[in-house]
Amino acid sequence: MKLMKIILAGGSGLVGSRLIPLLMAEGHEVVVLTTKKSFAPKSYAQFHWNPLQKIFPQEAIVGSDVVVNLAGFSVANPWTSSNKSEMISSRIQTTDALVQAFHTSAHHVKLWIGASASGFYVHGNEARLETDPSSDDFLGKLTSAWEICNQRIGSHAERVVLMRLPVILAKEAGALQKMLPLYRMGLGAPVGNGNQMMSWVHVDDVAHFILYALHHANVQGIYNVSAPEATDNRAFSKLLAQTLKRPHILPAVPAWILKMMYGEMSKLVLQGRNLNSHKILATGFQFTYASLQSALTNLLQKKV
Repeated sequence: MKLMKIILAGGSGLVGSRLIPLLMAEGHEVVVLTTKKSFAPKSYAQFHWNPLQKIFPQEAIVGSDVVVNLAGFSVANPWTSSNKSEMISSRIQTTDALVQAFHTSAHHVKLWIGASASGFYVHGNEARLETDPSSDDFLGKLTSAWEICNQRIGSHAERVVLMRLPVILAKEAGALQKMLPLYRMGLGAPVGNGNQMMSWVHVDDVAHFILYALHHANVQGIYNVSAPEATDNRAFSKLLAQTLKRPHILPAVPAWILKMMYGEMSKLVLQGRNLNSHKILATGFQFTYASLQSALTNLLQKKV
């Protein structure tokens, strides 16, 4: 196995924090781009950058083989005007700055991996293929623009892989972390009519797919990085309560309450998307956590 120099943007996030140990274990050289001006020493290299101010450490990319672009302010934050602006700038300006750095240096990489999201698709319970069109709402326009920015790397990358990610399941952050307090108190319930589809993926499977893409030249293009077993909101809620050994007896939270509390952001839970996984499975990649039960059990039940 050839060892590689891997540039990672968004390394402190949910996926990045799981990915770095895997890369280090294989012996790769990891370089993390961070917006922090001061940072604690790590076992990997760190370089300060500020995409909005066009500050980029060109020396960081010298000799690099792979770029993994995971940077992006979470859309699970309140959808205020300022937060929406940051959701856009942290993806578009950040990716533009990263791409421009390679165009300026004339450096080429073997592989460019960029994150995207299931919000690309029109909401609904129909299974969405990678060839389906984008939605024209906020999330659809945001993810579509994000993908276009990543693809501007053009001939400076031999392969480009874009990951359309659904709800990422992890205990330490994300949607599941926010749900756990209520469910542990026995107060969990579906939302809306409960019939909206929920595509999901275990955080470790996202990290493992990135590693898989590193080593398999047939992985190229856009992929729904989503577990093959999609579920609806009601079934997800019930199984989460069962896994925690808590009751699941409360009625569904009415949609109007969520809209009143969260406004436009309520779409994240009230509008479902069902991602088809056939393309990613055709590459030979195997999900460690292909069923929701296996994912929740791994994340939530105490290890013996």
